[in-house]
Amino acid sequence: MGDRSEEMKGNLKETAGKITGNERMENEGKAEKDKAEAKRQ
Repeated sequence: MGDRSEEMKGNLKETAGKITGNERMENEGKAEKDKAEAKRQ
């Protein structure tokens, strides 16, 4: 997958975690998003 799609996947996971109150999922999503952003730069 491309970095952009990884970033979007992380963002979706982070949002889903926020909506459901699942901190672990939220943190995993944020980490995936941040990692993809760092790769892209």
